[in-house]
Amino acid sequence: MRAKLLFRSLSVFILCSVSLSAIAETPPELLLNGGFENGDIENPWDEGKTPYSWFKWSDSWGWAAWKYDALSGIPAHSGTKYLVAGSGSSNEFGLWGQNIIVTEGTSYSFSVWARTEGWHPNPEASMLVDFKNASGTIILTDTYDIFTGSIPNPNVWAKFTMTTRPAPAGAATANFCVRGDLGSPIFDDASVVVPGPDPDFNYDKTVNNLDMVKLSYGWLTSSGLDGYDPICDLDEDGNIDLDDFSLFAESWLWFDNPVVANIDETSLYQEMDGFGASFTDSSAWLVHDFLYTPDYLDLMEELFDPGAGIGLSYLRQPMGTSDMRRKPDYSYDDVPPGSTDYPLSYFSIDQDRDYIIPVLKKAMELNPDIKIMGSPWSPPPWMKTNSDFPGGQLIDTDAIYNSYAEYFVKYVQAYEAEGITIDAVTLQNEPGLEIGYPSLNMSASDQIKLIKKVGPRFQAEGIDAKIVIYDFNWDNTGFPLSVLGNTQARAYIDGVAWHHYGGDVSAQTTVHNAYPAKGTYFTEGAIGEWAHPEGDFDGCLIHAANLIIDTTRNWAKCVVLWNMALHELYNGPITPGENGCWTCFGLITIDSNTRAITRNSPFYALGHISKYVKSGARRIDSNDTSATPVKNVAFVNTDGSIVVFALNRATDARNFQVNWNGSSFIYPVPGRSVTTFTWPDQQDPTVDVWVTTGDKRKLLEQENSIQFQE
Repeated sequence: MRAKLLFRSLSVFILCSVSLSAIAETPPELLLNGGFENGDIENPWDEGKTPYSWFKWSDSWGWAAWKYDALSGIPAHSGTKYLVAGSGSSNEFGLWGQNIIVTEGTSYSFSVWARTEGWHPNPEASMLVDFKNASGTIILTDTYDIFTGSIPNPNVWAKFTMTTRPAPAGAATANFCVRGDLGSPIFDDASVVVPGPDPDFNYDKTVNNLDMVKLSYGWLTSSGLDGYDPICDLDEDGNIDLDDFSLFAESWLWFDNPVVANIDETSLYQEMDGFGASFTDSSAWLVHDFLYTPDYLDLMEELFDPGAGIGLSYLRQPMGTSDMRRKPDYSYDDVPPGSTDYPLSYFSIDQDRDYIIPVLKKAMELNPDIKIMGSPWSPPPWMKTNSDFPGGQLIDTDAIYNSYAEYFVKYVQAYEAEGITIDAVTLQNEPGLEIGYPSLNMSASDQIKLIKKVGPRFQAEGIDAKIVIYDFNWDNTGFPLSVLGNTQARAYIDGVAWHHYGGDVSAQTTVHNAYPAKGTYFTEGAIGEWAHPEGDFDGCLIHAANLIIDTTRNWAKCVVLWNMALHELYNGPITPGENGCWTCFGLITIDSNTRAITRNSPFYALGHISKYVKSGARRIDSNDTSATPVKNVAFVNTDGSIVVFALNRATDARNFQVNWNGSSFIYPVPGRSVTTFTWPDQQDPTVDVWVTTGDKRKLLEQENSIQFQE
């Protein structure tokens, strides 16, 4: 009866808008100089000074500045000064932070006021907290997104607050930071406090009727009396009364306002090819040769088996060497320096036979639906202006272009002879990039010329492999638009491939809208130390899931990260003395001494979609919820089953409501988590649920099934 009366009281509270008449005493502020007013600022934009008690850091193209509003033109939220952090391109950033002593097991409420300067259309900013042990090693990172690619409307000061997870065992200090990744986000009036009592009385990260029942048991009791429970005394005044109920109701109302996704499988978008990574030379050697055979077989099953594993379904394979290789650089037609081989008499894929071809065959055995794309990092050096693997251009003669076109023909045919079908090729990894590892400066006009050679040769040989252009960053739509603008070349082009190391994901839609008949491929998305410290499972999980949602919502038919596996020593192995991506993380880490296998968070993020969204599925309509903490994307498989992939970027749970076919369900997605919902195409279906959380408490774990409600 008491619980029933309390439900009735809640309704009265909502209707009558009872004010919160008793608020708990303000907890002590832990940050020093949170308004950024104190310090010796000298210029309106000062990158040489810092406010007292604050540190800053920025990478090569990022900035972190202290601003004085009288000359900057934007009033501070309070006082006269504020902080700026940002960059002009993706994957660069500026950061401000302060180090605070923390207590194990204590959560912290971190807030800041923020807006943007408004000049960049796709600002990105976040809050992050790095908990460190006494040696200064980061042992846990919590993050919270502030801006995720759009200018707030209206663009005014707004408060953003995150509550951290409890400081882990061994935590001694924490860096509380604000970070700008793109554009110029600005920050003022930061605060860190230990929050008061939590209305989530049963600690399930959701404020709901179960917590209300708990509150009802202590209703109208006082300290020292039977039934009094201090965790329900939200204003900490020794009484559990209407003031506590008012505070509870405020949290209830927050959780009772779910993020809503409307699913419509009658609105169809791109067909999906698959999700996966790359067996670079480094990765293939680690998995096939370095692991003991039983561990190799178990790991391959875990990676590729759709039932027993995560069912990876797309592989992008270097054609020869790449920046991630254990052996010396090689192509499929290497000859002594100073020699040439126009007829490709020495063409051979023997270098791939030791461990690359075996892992591809095993992957195909485990998942027959897998698709494989080939991409060269460099042509044979004898075809290049500098006669070397790094840098240079194709020698601009018909003889070279004809030989290189034949090189692609022979590659597809040689792999086909091994029983491996190449579904697609790109003509150059990251064209235009000349760097100290295998690469080629290929212009748009060079690529057009090569397409006009490769396309007719594929047709003449009856080769069905698709030709995909560009294969580089979002920050240059001009390259693919120029290539597609050539009518003769366009006839041979299937689509455009993209990477995420610069620009904005909307570039995919820009090019798709110009040429909607052409496919969109996301072919490389490494996650590495430039974005997250090593071991930041939570941050990398959110990053990978965000990438999956953003790329597929912008027409990607495949999502490929980068290395399948690396070891812990500089994220190798990489040929001694050679350059490579020392800061890239693999889906899997294999210990170089013990051979122990660690599944990193991108493994789980990919698993949440590759296991359930099958080749041939279509993306379907679901409203964009990226303005909320919970983002989503939805698909329908060829058997009619529906898959909804959801990401909760907030640190606490959020109710997520899915509306479909006249019915709905509400599910409390955990904070900092990826959740997959699947159900069959039938009346009154049961919804299966899988969850991975950033704190590793759940790792692609199946939860209790739920039902739709009318």
